[in-house]
Amino acid sequence: MGRAPHSGLEVRPVHYTIDLTRSVPTVEVELLAINYRKHPLSLREVKITRLSVGSIAAAIDNIPLAVEPTIEPHSAFLVYCERALADSEARVAAASVPNSIYGGSVSITARGVIRGKEVSYVASALKIDGRLNRLPSPM
Repeated sequence: MGRAPHSGLEVRPVHYTIDLTRSVPTVEVELLAINYRKHPLSLREVKITRLSVGSIAAAIDNIPLAVEPTIEPHSAFLVYCERALADSEARVAAASVPNSIYGGSVSITARGVIRGKEVSYVASALKIDGRLNRLPSPM
């Protein structure tokens, strides 16, 4: 499968973490945002519309961008989408097969502004690997 077309902005999945060990369980997706243009790009929105992970029975949807950075011309910048898990999402993740590394896929929407012009990027079913941090099961 080839890369999705872009208009000067591309977002590639790097890694995800589902952390059930925190007092508030979270999901975090690390992404590489790439500016192919010769002017700075203000990243306004990146959203993981769907994260599907290995043996976890339900997908995790709508994970927003944590910080809106400016990406310098012809460069890339690591960005993070993150949010707290709903109780039901945390329960489903905790009940999954006890393997800490999972392959999965993400669907991404992104938009930014370069010199007053909006650019966007949409891709689905991009491969991503990550991990599930969870408390040890009681014996």
